Amino acid sequence: MVSGSSRVVEIVKWAADLPDAAWDRLGATRDAFTVARRVPDESALSRVLTGIDAGALDAAVYRWLLFPYECCWSRLS
Repeated sequence: MVSGSSRVVEIVKWAADLPDAAWDRLGATRDAFTVARRVPDESALSRVLTGIDAGALDAAVYRWLLFPYECCWSRLS
């Protein structure tokens, strides 16, 4: 995994530590009453991760590592 974690529990902990700016960009919301960030739990992340095409993820990360700015220029213009 990109986070350096291999178990879902570790990935949940890593995700919970993401800065607010990252969660805002991902579209995470806050609870209206507690103002706490609503982040995916272990079962939600597990469902998402098992549905990911590992080859496509590897290719996307590889492409991003080789050409980190190429993926962003089209969004900025």
